[in-house]
Order: sequence, then C-alpha cells, then structure tokens
Amino acid sequence: QWRWSIFGILVVLAGLAGAGLLGRRDPMWALIRGSLLLATLLLISEETGGAASGFAVWYGVIALVYPITLPRRYAVVVPFVVPAVFVTVALLGGRPLPAAQAATWTAMLLAASIFALVAGRSAIFMRDQVDRVQSRLREAEGVLDAAFATAQTGMAVLDLGGRIIEANQALCDLVGAPRSSVLTSSWVRIVHPDDLRKQASKIEQMIKGDIWSFQAETRFRSRDGRLQWGMLGMSTIADDVGRPKYLFAHVMNITDRVRTERRLKESELHFRTLFDLAPVPVWEMDLTRLVDELGSRALVIEGRVLPDLLDEVAGSVRVVAVNESA
Repeated sequence: QWRWSIFGILVVLAGLAGAGLLGRRDPMWALIRGSLLLATLLLISEETGGAASGFAVWYGVIALVYPITLPRRYAVVVPFVVPAVFVTVALLGGRPLPAAQAATWTAMLLAASIFALVAGRSAIFMRDQVDRVQSRLREAEGVLDAAFATAQTGMAVLDLGGRIIEANQALCDLVGAPRSSVLTSSWVRIVHPDDLRKQASKIEQMIKGDIWSFQAETRFRSRDGRLQWGMLGMSTIADDVGRPKYLFAHVMNITDRVRTERRLKESELHFRTLFDLAPVPVWEMDLTRLVDELGSRALVIEGRVLPDLLDEVAGSVRVVAVNESA
C-alpha cells in the first residue's frame, strides 16, 4: 500500500500553492484548489494519528457547495472529481478504510454531488427567472417614471385626503411653485375654492367607488396669485381588492385658450355695443352663400362681370341684424 509521508504533504501543498497562482479567476482552478486542500487535510490527519474517515464530512461539504457556486460547465465535473479524490485518499492512505465503507461513502458523496448539482441548477434557474422578471419590472417602472416626470401635461397623485404625494414638473410650472413646495402642499391649496365646491360631490363619489373618473375645467391658483386654467381629468387608483386608494389628477394647461376666448368675447361685445349705438343705420349681413355662389360660377368673361348672374346671386344675401337707427 501507498503510505503518505511528510514529503507527500509538501508536494500536495506545493500543488495547492501553484493552483492558487494559476487561473485565479477560473472556476475550474477553484475546484482543483478545493480538492487539494481536502487532500492535504487528510494527509495531515494521518500523520498526526487522526482517522481519515473523520474528514469525509469536508468532502460532503464541498460536494454540496461546489455544484451550486460554480458555473454549469464546471459544476458538472464535481460529482466525479470530489468522490475520486476521496476514494484515492481513503484507499491509498496510511490508514485505509475498508473497501465496503469507502465504496459506501463514495456513493454517498456522488449522490450528494448529483443532488447539489440538480438542486443548484434549479435554484439558479429560478433565481435567473426572478431576476429577469424583476429587471423587466424595474425597466417598466423606469419608463413610467420618466414618462410621468417629463410629460408636457400636469400630473399628480393624491391620497384620499387630498394631500399631494407625487407631482411632475408640468404641474409645478402650472402653479408656479417648486416641486418641493408642491409635494408639501394639498390639492385644496392650488385649486380655486369655487371649483373645489363644484367638484366636491364628484370626488366624494369617487372615494365611495360610485364613479371612477370625471373631467372639468378648473382654475388653479399660482404662487404669484394669478389664475391658471386647466382641463382636469381625475380618476381613482385602486388597491388589490378594488377599493380606491389614491386619486390621479391629469391637467392640460388651457390658460392661453381661455384667455383668447375671453378676448374674442370682449371684442364681440365691444363691436355689438358700437353696432347698437351707432347714430346711422347699420345692417349686419351674412354673405356666406354669396361667396359660395361667386366661387362656383364663372362670372368674368373677357374681363366683364355678367349682370344677370349678379342679380341671381344677390338673393342669397341674408340680413342678420339691424341697429336702432335703421
């Protein structure tokens, strides 16, 4: 029989050192280093009078751990390498184990390695699937967060008490306040009181779950005191059981449109006042049909307008209004 010696231990230690210098990042060398380390432990145990069988548990540890920690292409060799190293030391050492016991332990190590390999691959597969799903969720959340933050229309998330939990920059620009100030504010502080009263019943219905959204033109109070107009759409965000948990507000800035409409109404009112109070007779006529008729007929022949056609289309002129002087 082959008896291990101090020289043999030194050779194995030298091999262990060489394996540590070579391929530090290669998992196969990690497997080799682990096997050499266990062989060294067994050698030292023999030379100091220990029982070789007492170190079988270390082979069991490496048989279970290595298949899980190594990449798949290297993990598949663990069920063969670890039992082979163990049976070599167990049969050729100074205190060899009985063949039946060595075979039993070798079979146990082989089974443990195969079990760890299958379990480790399954665990890694499940972990990869979970990581992939979580990565997609993070990516989707990032896209939604970016869309929320950079949207050209104002957006805000409120709790059911009206406190602003989240707001994007467009809403902050609408009310003329920094985001930090908006997030410490509430919905009642930025919306005109008259509009709040009009919308109170709708919001109450949303909280009760009777309706899930509504839309209304709303006046917002900016930080400098001016009013800004917005087309407000508000909806509910439900929890897992379908009960309203948050309110989501979407605001389109229509201030310029409202101001333009007001200027047009004021201009129309001014014109109507001048029309009614003019000291001379004034008629307001609708020439739409006349323009259509003139555009659809060839009225000019050799540079002259045909009088008979003018008489015919003149009947399409409609008097809309006359003032008091007329």
